[in-house]
Amino acid sequence: MLNFEEMKNRNLIHFIVLLSVAALAFFQVVFFVHPPKYDMVDCFYPWRFHVGECFQNGVFPFWNPYQDLGYPAHADPSSGVWYPAVWIIGSTLGYNLYTIALEFFIHVLAAGWGTKLLAEKLGFSSKATLIAALSFMLSGIFVGNAQHLPYVIGAAWLPYVITYYFKIIDDGNWKDTVFGAFFLFLMITGGYPAFVIILFYFFLFLFGYILQKKMREKEWMYVKTFLRNNIIFGSVALVLSGGMILTIVQVSPYLSRLNDFTLEKALFSPFGFKAFLSFTNPFATVRFPEFFNGDISMINGYFGIILLSFLPLGFFERRTPKLNWLMVLAIVSLTSAVGADLPVREWLFKYVPLMDLFRFPSVFRLFTILGFVLWGAHAIDSWEKAGSIIKHRVFLFAISILIGAQLYFIIKGFTADVELGKFIAQLFTASSDSVMTQHLWLQGLIQFFLLASVITIYLLKKDTKVKIAMVSVLIALDLIIAAQLNGPYTGYYSELSYKEAFQRTAELPKGFPKLKEITIEEAGKLPSPGQPYWQNLQDFLKQPSAEGFNSFCFGNYEKLESQTPYLFSTIQKNKLYMLTSEFFPEDDMTLKNQDSSFMPGEVFLNSKDIYFIKEKLKHDSLDWIRLDNYTANEFSFECESKSSQLLVLHQQYYDGWKVNVNDKEETLLIADANFMAVQIPKGKSKVVFTYKNTPVLIGFFVSLLLTIAIGILALYNRFVDQRRS
Repeated sequence: MLNFEEMKNRNLIHFIVLLSVAALAFFQVVFFVHPPKYDMVDCFYPWRFHVGECFQNGVFPFWNPYQDLGYPAHADPSSGVWYPAVWIIGSTLGYNLYTIALEFFIHVLAAGWGTKLLAEKLGFSSKATLIAALSFMLSGIFVGNAQHLPYVIGAAWLPYVITYYFKIIDDGNWKDTVFGAFFLFLMITGGYPAFVIILFYFFLFLFGYILQKKMREKEWMYVKTFLRNNIIFGSVALVLSGGMILTIVQVSPYLSRLNDFTLEKALFSPFGFKAFLSFTNPFATVRFPEFFNGDISMINGYFGIILLSFLPLGFFERRTPKLNWLMVLAIVSLTSAVGADLPVREWLFKYVPLMDLFRFPSVFRLFTILGFVLWGAHAIDSWEKAGSIIKHRVFLFAISILIGAQLYFIIKGFTADVELGKFIAQLFTASSDSVMTQHLWLQGLIQFFLLASVITIYLLKKDTKVKIAMVSVLIALDLIIAAQLNGPYTGYYSELSYKEAFQRTAELPKGFPKLKEITIEEAGKLPSPGQPYWQNLQDFLKQPSAEGFNSFCFGNYEKLESQTPYLFSTIQKNKLYMLTSEFFPEDDMTLKNQDSSFMPGEVFLNSKDIYFIKEKLKHDSLDWIRLDNYTANEFSFECESKSSQLLVLHQQYYDGWKVNVNDKEETLLIADANFMAVQIPKGKSKVVFTYKNTPVLIGFFVSLLLTIAIGILALYNRFVDQRRS
């Protein structure tokens, strides 16, 4: 048993190793050589940039007015509004390419440390915990899905949640229960929702299994404590996440993707049988994704070929029930990850609640990778303990099979008509000229030497500790090489410099600057900052438009765009706001769309809203309107008209918006089935559109205060442990 000082020293060494290896594996991003790519800069960066801008200007980020003519940013988990890391970064440093890279790297390190804690909970040795930590944090989830920040975040906190739930199973105290709930909160608010849904069913299985087992054994004191801790665990996580959950409930009626989600979409981009090649040769999966029937980010299941060679040994070692549970989860997840190749994912979609809410069967591979990593690390941990002849033969047979496979890929590469010299010169760049055979050849060559080195160590070295230390170094080297080979394809733009990419947005407007007096269509055609930015540019350009991409597109918006395209096009010829007297019944929209007879300035109202029009509307050329001020959640106008008019604000209608005319609340009308309007009187008027959502705001401050309280509890717990030592 280690004392406190020895444990502290060991933890420090482990942290330095994890930090060093992760920095080498992702040094292009960590040391700001090349910028992150794809969704990281096109989605998560601009969304977080807007949230940070709001926090720094003393505005809660309820609304994003720039994309898709406005949407509730707080209701989209991917925006990070509810995630504590975003609170800290957004309100202090603010978001840019450097801080988004920092957020990515911190979570990679967190994943490694969490896996170390889980491995320790499972009883692994010091070297085995380190191997498990290295293998998971540099696995295919973090390398392949490097562009998908919610994947990285969810995967990072997964080992912590499982660790603390295992403590609950082992009759843990209330503090462990609270800490476990907090990590679940981090996973819910920052991670990909599918991970939480899958984990929920894993915990449900464990809860039911253990409860019935202990009740059958009549261990009533344990049952009482177990039930109490589970209630605390669930309640604290629910209260912490309550604000976010409320927003999702509020927004769900507006979302089309929740109402038309099909099995075909649920089976899109699987980790199919062909993707199993990534277990041995991940570099081969970054070319020709059509061969694998999936995106290149979704077909990387690598956790190290050396660790893979040890997996069969796990069946010959004594295992704890907890490790067996994790292996069952890993195998079931793998059968789901393959998508249409097996009927499991389809069955889950049809018959298991919540399993019909997410795409990408490949998300299941996270649990497969974690289970396989822990199983393999356990096998290494007991490599030489038993001395069984059978065990030695199994290991030699497994590693020989893998060596044979790599020799096949090497020979195939040499005999193929490919330019290997040119290919090697293009390494560590996302070459579009390379072919899968070339990738297999290079990866095969590397894997052959790694596996041959393991065999050599196994046969020549007698000291077990030295053997495992040397194998650990090879495992780290293997994972670093794999990350470096795949990184240009899945992690960063190898052809762009960080500094150049940063400068393209550094000088753009900040805060809530004065809007340009241009049409919605012109706003969508503003000059782009340039590579690597090509989506959601409005968050940087600070000009609302109909352009943008987010997960929470409103059903009415999509309907307007698809079913009445001429009207949608005509709307964009207007400015963000306007005065008009031309309104028609909403029922005429479809009819007029047939002959595309729409004119700018026309508005369509439903029969209920027409009822509120009490005065005759008339437009005059001298009427004027001016945007006085705006923030994310408020638009303030001054206007003057000779007769009563409609003031139309081209921001999507959503519950929570209110409008005041001359300090009096008026009825908010729905224009063109999706936007906001209000009738104004003749003369000068002050009109203010405001978004308020008090219950959600209360939920946010509850999350904030509880997060601070749990942070203080963790520091106090640390202090007490030191004093006891």
